[in-house]
Amino acid sequence: MTSEANTDLALSSNLNPEQKQKIQELSSKINEKDDSILTYGAETQKQLSVFSQNMLAKVQSQDTGAIGQELSNLMVKLNEANPDELRAENNNIFRKIFGHVKRSIYEATAKYQKIGAQIDTIANRLDSTKDGLINDNKTLNDLYIQNKNYFDDLNMYIEAAKLKTNELRTTTIPNLKADAEKSNDQMAIQKIKDLEDFTSRLEKRTYDLE
Repeated sequence: MTSEANTDLALSSNLNPEQKQKIQELSSKINEKDDSILTYGAETQKQLSVFSQNMLAKVQSQDTGAIGQELSNLMVKLNEANPDELRAENNNIFRKIFGHVKRSIYEATAKYQKIGAQIDTIANRLDSTKDGLINDNKTLNDLYIQNKNYFDDLNMYIEAAKLKTNELRTTTIPNLKADAEKSNDQMAIQKIKDLEDFTSRLEKRTYDLE
């Protein structure tokens, strides 16, 4: 099987051609001859971490308590409304004439006018808050997109590291072992050991990034 075929098998089928190319480029830059693997993907990892903390802080700082209080106040006022208060105890004309009603219709009307005014005030406050919520929602949506971009970039590094590991495990190291067995070259044997150690560190770094 060709190296290109191995690469296609190692990469996720969910990736588009552009992503696959980017991953292959990152993978080709992984140098098993130095210690750069210790900081592999660190900058993107840091950006994602800092951004996530900032995003969390922004969400936590949003003053949604006032909105919740206004809605609670609205429900209290609505619950105070009892349509039965606008009815007399019964429809007997004589009881009405002599004022034997559950509550004066005038008192009830005045109460409902007051409740209506209070509800209008609360509704105006909620309406003024609505624009703020719309803006906050847009901001959070923009933050989500930016966060997703960081996340996707980090996944590129993870996939590239896995691709490199697969190449080392399935191609590079087995080929070196086959050559070493034929030549019994001690330098080749040491190189294999170094590559195996590097591969283990790369797998550890991939786990850390995940």
